[in-house]
Amino acid sequence: MLEAITDDTFATAAAGFLILLFTSPWCTGCKKVASHIDDLSPGFDQIRFGMLDISSNPDTPAALGVLSIPTIIILKGGKEIGRLTGEIREKDLRRELEGLS
Repeated sequence: MLEAITDDTFATAAAGFLILLFTSPWCTGCKKVASHIDDLSPGFDQIRFGMLDISSNPDTPAALGVLSIPTIIILKGGKEIGRLTGEIREKDLRRELEGLS
Protein backbone atom coordinates (compact mmCIF):
# COMPACT_ATOMS: atom_id res chain seq x y z
CA MET A 1 0.00 0.00 0.00
CA LEU A 2 1.25 3.45 -0.88
CA GLU A 3 1.94 5.82 2.00
CA ALA A 4 1.55 9.56 1.44
CA ILE A 5 5.00 11.20 1.59
CA THR A 6 5.49 14.98 1.72
CA ASP A 7 8.45 17.32 1.53
CA ASP A 8 8.33 17.40 5.34
CA THR A 9 8.32 13.61 5.81
CA PHE A 10 10.65 12.63 2.97
CA ALA A 11 13.91 12.54 4.96
CA THR A 12 12.45 10.21 7.59
CA ALA A 13 10.72 7.98 5.02
CA ALA A 14 13.88 7.67 2.89
CA ALA A 15 16.04 6.53 5.82
CA GLY A 16 15.31 2.87 5.05
CA PHE A 17 14.37 1.15 1.82
CA LEU A 18 11.81 3.28 -0.07
CA ILE A 19 10.10 2.99 -3.43
CA LEU A 20 8.76 6.50 -4.07
CA LEU A 21 6.25 7.28 -6.82
CA PHE A 22 6.13 10.91 -7.90
CA THR A 23 2.61 11.74 -9.03
CA SER A 24 -0.10 14.35 -9.37
CA PRO A 25 -3.91 14.07 -9.20
CA TRP A 26 -4.31 14.88 -12.92
CA CYS A 27 -1.84 12.19 -14.07
CA THR A 28 -3.67 9.13 -15.45
CA GLY A 29 -0.41 7.24 -16.07
CA CYS A 30 0.48 7.76 -12.41
CA LYS A 31 -2.78 6.10 -11.37
CA LYS A 32 -1.89 3.02 -13.43
CA VAL A 33 1.58 2.82 -11.89
CA ALA A 34 0.13 3.33 -8.39
CA SER A 35 -2.23 0.42 -9.04
CA HIS A 36 0.73 -1.78 -10.06
CA ILE A 37 2.56 -0.85 -6.86
CA ASP A 38 -0.50 -1.60 -4.74
CA ASP A 39 -0.76 -5.02 -6.39
CA LEU A 40 2.93 -5.85 -5.89
CA SER A 41 3.72 -4.29 -2.51
CA PRO A 42 2.29 -7.09 -0.29
CA GLY A 43 5.03 -9.41 -1.57
CA PHE A 44 7.85 -7.08 -0.49
CA ASP A 45 7.57 -6.57 3.27
CA GLN A 46 11.11 -5.21 3.67
CA ILE A 47 10.38 -2.26 1.38
CA ARG A 48 8.40 0.88 2.20
CA PHE A 49 6.19 2.18 -0.64
CA GLY A 50 5.22 5.83 -0.89
CA MET A 51 3.84 8.42 -3.23
CA LEU A 52 4.56 12.12 -3.34
CA ASP A 53 2.22 14.63 -4.98
CA ILE A 54 4.48 17.00 -6.90
CA SER A 55 1.74 19.64 -7.10
CA SER A 56 1.75 20.27 -3.37
CA ASN A 57 5.32 19.13 -2.59
CA PRO A 58 7.70 20.72 -5.10
CA ASP A 59 10.93 20.66 -3.07
CA THR A 60 11.68 16.93 -3.08
CA PRO A 61 11.13 16.41 -6.83
CA ALA A 62 13.32 19.45 -7.56
CA ALA A 63 16.09 18.18 -5.27
CA LEU A 64 16.00 14.73 -6.91
CA GLY A 65 15.77 16.03 -10.47
CA VAL A 66 12.32 14.63 -11.26
CA LEU A 67 11.44 16.12 -14.64
CA SER A 68 8.38 14.08 -15.60
CA ILE A 69 5.73 11.90 -14.02
CA PRO A 70 5.16 9.15 -13.32
CA THR A 71 8.64 8.62 -11.95
CA ILE A 72 9.64 6.00 -9.41
CA ILE A 73 12.84 6.52 -7.45
CA ILE A 74 14.26 3.64 -5.44
CA LEU A 75 16.09 4.83 -2.33
CA LYS A 76 18.15 2.99 0.22
CA GLY A 77 19.42 4.87 3.24
CA GLY A 78 18.41 8.14 1.61
CA LYS A 79 20.47 7.52 -1.53
CA GLU A 80 19.01 6.90 -4.97
CA ILE A 81 19.84 3.43 -6.27
CA GLY A 82 17.40 3.26 -9.16
CA ARG A 83 14.89 5.19 -11.24
CA LEU A 84 12.02 4.28 -13.55
CA THR A 85 10.15 6.86 -15.63
CA GLY A 86 6.95 6.76 -17.64
CA GLU A 87 4.06 4.32 -17.62
CA ILE A 88 5.98 1.42 -16.13
CA ARG A 89 4.44 -1.97 -16.80
CA GLU A 90 3.71 -4.21 -13.83
CA LYS A 91 6.05 -6.96 -15.05
CA ASP A 92 8.92 -4.46 -15.38
CA LEU A 93 8.27 -3.11 -11.91
CA ARG A 94 8.13 -6.65 -10.50
CA ARG A 95 11.49 -7.47 -12.12
CA GLU A 96 13.02 -4.33 -10.61
CA LEU A 97 11.66 -5.14 -7.14
CA GLU A 98 12.80 -8.76 -7.32
CA GLY A 99 16.29 -7.52 -8.19
CA LEU A 100 16.36 -5.63 -4.90
CA SER A 101 15.57 -8.66 -2.74
